[in-house]
Amino acid sequence: MAADKKPFLFSRLQAPIQSFLRPAIWVPGLRNVHTVKEEWTIEASPGDAFDKAIEAIEEVKKQEEFVQVHMINKDSREIRLFYFTSKAQWLDIMELHFKRGLDDETAIVDARSFSSGLLPVCIPLSFVLNTVFFFFPFLDHDFNSKRLSAFRQAMGVGITLNSQCRGY
Repeated sequence: MAADKKPFLFSRLQAPIQSFLRPAIWVPGLRNVHTVKEEWTIEASPGDAFDKAIEAIEEVKKQEEFVQVHMINKDSREIRLFYFTSKAQWLDIMELHFKRGLDDETAIVDARSFSSGLLPVCIPLSFVLNTVFFFFPFLDHDFNSKRLSAFRQAMGVGITLNSQCRGY
C-alpha cells in the first residue's frame, strides 16, 4: 500500500496546467473512450456527504500509489483529485460536485473521472504535446470507472448509483 508517495517533479509541476487545458476531452465522441460520468444519491445532507468524501480521500491514498488533492472547495462543495499512474505518470482527474437532493437529508453527487491527455505528464512540456495531439484517440483501460467505484466504497456510506455513462 502506498502512503504519501509523491509523483515525479515534472508531473507535479505540469499537472495543474494539464488539468486546466484538458486536451483529451476537447473532442466529443473521442473523449467517451476515456471519460466516465456518474450520478450518486447519498442518504446524508450535502455537507455531511462532502465531509465523508474528504475522509475517504485518506483511505483512497492508502490504496492508490499516487493521489494528489488538487482542490477542495467547501463553499461550492467541490473536490478535484489528481491520479498519476505509477510508472509513466499519466494524469487522470476525478471531480466530485455535491448538491442538495430532494430534501435536506439527501445529497446528489455529480462524479466524473477522465484521462487528461495522450502523453504522461512526466515528459517535459507534455501539456504542449497533449494539446497538439488532442485529436488522438486512446483508451483508459477502465481505470476511471474503477476509481469512481473505489471512491464510492471508501466513503463508507450508503450510495445509490443513479447513472453511469461514458462521456463528459
